[in-house]
Amino acid sequence: MAFLNYLILASCCLFSSFSFSQAKFYRVYGGNGYDRGTGILQLKDSGYAICGTTSSLEDAPSQALVSRMDKAGNIIWSKSFGGTESDEANDITKSGKGSYFVSGFSNSGISANFDTYTFFIDTAGLLIWEKRLDFGGWERWNDGAELKDSSLFVVGKSESTSSSAVSHIFARINRMGDTLYTTKRSYFADSDLTGVWSKTDTSVVVCGSIYNNDSLTTKAYLAEIHINGTVIWEKQYGINGEFHLTDVTMRGSEIFACGYHTVGITSAEYNLVTNSVGNMIFGFEITDSYITRNVCLANSNGSGSPGFVVGYQKKNPTFPTFEGGEDQYLGLYDSGLFWYYGEGYSGEGQDQTIEIASTMDGSAVAIGYHTTLGEISNTLFIIKLGSNLSYPSNTVPAVIFSVADLSESAKIENNIQVSPNPFTSFMHISTETPSEISVFSTSGELIQIFKINSSSDINLDFLSNGLYLMKLENELGSNVIRIQKQ
Repeated sequence: MAFLNYLILASCCLFSSFSFSQAKFYRVYGGNGYDRGTGILQLKDSGYAICGTTSSLEDAPSQALVSRMDKAGNIIWSKSFGGTESDEANDITKSGKGSYFVSGFSNSGISANFDTYTFFIDTAGLLIWEKRLDFGGWERWNDGAELKDSSLFVVGKSESTSSSAVSHIFARINRMGDTLYTTKRSYFADSDLTGVWSKTDTSVVVCGSIYNNDSLTTKAYLAEIHINGTVIWEKQYGINGEFHLTDVTMRGSEIFACGYHTVGITSAEYNLVTNSVGNMIFGFEITDSYITRNVCLANSNGSGSPGFVVGYQKKNPTFPTFEGGEDQYLGLYDSGLFWYYGEGYSGEGQDQTIEIASTMDGSAVAIGYHTTLGEISNTLFIIKLGSNLSYPSNTVPAVIFSVADLSESAKIENNIQVSPNPFTSFMHISTETPSEISVFSTSGELIQIFKINSSSDINLDFLSNGLYLMKLENELGSNVIRIQKQ
């Protein structure tokens, strides 16, 4: 049984059709395996592209998951990527028009260890290229940012297989899959790059943690890096105990970062504001009687917004004790990153917010995972706040959508057959069950809906030549295929 924070609203949301006041919702997705959400971004049609990890689609320990969803959180297509071993995605980044960079880690390559993993897909989920980079240890990409020339700047961590050495790693990769450079900077112990934000046309700001040789402990870390790989400036923050930064953004010329401060077995939320060259304006922590840590943040400017939305984790003894898990919360923070309001979910096991993205209605959308909702193990969730930053629901729903493989090569189920494909003007839909046929652009925009009671020809002559997605639904279920007009 799940118990909610007392601040959660007591009413469920109704879906809205207004494009700039998108509906709030709390959706949970899963299959019969391990499913975890890690990255999300909103697209021009108000829909979403997400990434994560799944073992529900292929016969492998795990694969990288990418899904395209409409603005209400309905799946248009889902696909898995990787090899026969473990592959996971941590970040999805839009690249120019009609494509996405996805980054994470993999041990499906020729290396015996986990390597960084990057792949490039179009908006229909077609794999264009993929690459794995070996830095000599156990590696992963944590975050990425698109640069002005539509290349990708990625940051992460490399751990030595033979010593306690840990390294910051970053790289720049173009749309063709060419690695323009890679950088590895080694330290004695725990260090990590966890976030990146495009600062100017020629530089990015990165955040994370770094091992400080003088204090013999880990400190919060910020740096500005030129797109040619040169470090312009770098700073460390924190006095007593360990400090970590987990995410970074900018507003005007100021840099905002969130993280946590660890002392012994306890931790507190830690926030940092600096000027454009990393000089601290103020840094502070938010403490209470619980173990807490900030994980991610996003700018917001909705009608109820004080400034930022922050995803934070808490072990909260107010609720019945659940072993081995934190609770996830979304907090509203003012323009100085001071806590203003928060709501969340407390359940058995780990409930974790991983990423937050700003939305076009001035609000935010978050993605993460639950460990105790679903058939076997993890399920991923998406929480879309209202335009006034209100929380969407007073209950966490059961798993209502499957991360089913909706690729164009999937078998058409539910007694539906489609031909010809490619087509010129008409497509014949063969079915014995009343069905709804929805046609989408490859960017996920709904073009037209057809409702048929039996086998029928539908006229698609009005479409321009090219690729489209067709969703076929009836009482037996649904499927999505790719169709082509020529």
